[in-house]
Amino acid sequence: MSKKPVAWMKIYAPSGIYVASCNDPAAAAALMSFYGDGAEIRNGHAKRNVVWKEGAELQRAGESYDYVSALIHDRTTTADPVVDEEQARRVESGLEQSRATAREMLSRKTS
Repeated sequence: MSKKPVAWMKIYAPSGIYVASCNDPAAAAALMSFYGDGAEIRNGHAKRNVVWKEGAELQRAGESYDYVSALIHDRTTTADPVVDEEQARRVESGLEQSRATAREMLSRKTS
């Protein structure tokens, strides 16, 4: 019987250099508290895969490794919500209203 693949989190120092790989979110949190502001935990190597950035979250990793673990779990397992056509139309309508208001305000400033 084969084992389920382990999701490895990639750890980046604030300078952007890849420094470690962990499969335990609490261990990754410990590294965040060590490296400090700007350090990142990524779910893969790409910048778009950042799941934690030290200094940009509600609390620091060193305050609670459990908090970091729960947040990483949520960010890596929760699927994006499904949006039906009507919801998409409402959002686009609201965005278009905002764009029109912004264009109107900008045109008044330049006049």
